[in-house]
Amino acid sequence: MADEFTPERQRSEFLSKIGAQYAQTIPEISRFYFNQFEQYSKEYQGGQIQGLREKYCEKCGSQFDAKNCKVRIVKKIKSNKRRRYKKQVSNSVDGITSSRKRFGKYEHSTKSKIAHRKRCLISKTCQICENVTYIEGTQRQIRKEKSPPNDLSKMTPISDKDPNTNSTPKMTQSAKKRQRINMRLNKLKLEAKRLSEVDLQQVLSNATICL
Repeated sequence: MADEFTPERQRSEFLSKIGAQYAQTIPEISRFYFNQFEQYSKEYQGGQIQGLREKYCEKCGSQFDAKNCKVRIVKKIKSNKRRRYKKQVSNSVDGITSSRKRFGKYEHSTKSKIAHRKRCLISKTCQICENVTYIEGTQRQIRKEKSPPNDLSKMTPISDKDPNTNSTPKMTQSAKKRQRINMRLNKLKLEAKRLSEVDLQQVLSNATICL
């Protein structure tokens, strides 16, 4: 609470209020006070400039509203130069050396690394002085709802499963052919066994009759 009444805090608030007060009527005075506030914030505060850059123009000091500014969202820059380099090399076999000379510099260049952004930028164009102010957007965090470990709604009982469904993997044509041959052989073995039992019974019955 003691930091709220320090002279540095009072001076920064005074400069920001005076700049906002004269923003619509006298932009030159407003610009002067905002420049003083920016210099003072860099020396002592260091973190209040971002809030003013969102509300006021850096060049003329006019306050942003729906009439005197245009707001646009600058999309994130994706580095597709490496992909273009690979495509160029794969398409032309004879021109590998020339394509490397033209596109190979983008792989290790510092400018491409600096230009690559993970966040969008918000651009505000002032209609009075045509100055463009860029503000870095915030990173959105998507929270995924985790289901409890003992969630009975997602658990399927064993009795609900269809007994007709076959969980065995699909067989190849040769495996199906071998299976059919084995089934035929087993059927022939059963028939031969049954016939041998019938013949044995006939022999025994004839022997009893002879006795």
